[in-house]
Amino acid sequence: MKGFVRILVVAISLTACFGFKCEAKTFYTPPVKSIEELYQDIFVSLLGVEIDKAVDSYYKDVLNEPPTVYPY
Repeated sequence: MKGFVRILVVAISLTACFGFKCEAKTFYTPPVKSIEELYQDIFVSLLGVEIDKAVDSYYKDVLNEPPTVYPY
């Protein structure tokens, strides 16, 4: 019974994806050289150190060197 349910879910997913236009989700990007873009850049710059620390502590058991987080 579980196998049938899995097959049914996969079939519905594939039908939904191929029957209609399946698009990847896009992320919002502010207009170039706008105040909103400037605010986003400032927030990323201010939070960059904390983001680096959080990513480093998350991956410390897996990686030998701390990962690099780019600000984009």
